[in-house]
Amino acid sequence: MFSFARPGAMPTPSIEVPPRPRSVPEPPAQRRRSRWATLRWLVLAVLFALAIIAGIVVARGAVVAIWPPAARLFILAGLPVETPITGLKIEKLTPARTPDGLMIEGDITNTGKAPRDLPRLRVALRDTSEKEVQYKIVPPPKPRLMPGEVAHFKTPFDHPDDAATGVVVTFATTEAR
Repeated sequence: MFSFARPGAMPTPSIEVPPRPRSVPEPPAQRRRSRWATLRWLVLAVLFALAIIAGIVVARGAVVAIWPPAARLFILAGLPVETPITGLKIEKLTPARTPDGLMIEGDITNTGKAPRDLPRLRVALRDTSEKEVQYKIVPPPKPRLMPGEVAHFKTPFDHPDDAATGVVVTFATTEAR
């Protein structure tokens, strides 16, 4: 648009200037993780994994008590494993015939330095060729033995197999329960 203020005067252009825009917000820049931040997270994850593995190795006795097949993994890794029966000995086995059958007696000794829970006992009768002919699982004489303590057990076999000539007493495995 042109406007003439006076005759003969040069026309002055009239331009409407739009208002100055306020600062235009820039689109948010995508935050890029620095290499150091990524490296810190990676180091933290590795340290956390190592702490878990160290805890499992240190507490391997508890791990084996909870999950017995783990003992094989520890042995394969070259780590000694203390089983629940480590330090327990069955001694002084005495089989005796009775009018009703057979009585098996013996002692369980805790030779270790820590208290031990006693597992159930597996009492097996064998024939002359060492073949097992009869067995039974019996509860321990007491639930726990202190270091150096001895517990006496006694279990009857009513109507033992006639071929039985020997006896073997072991600790029952978890599968035998």
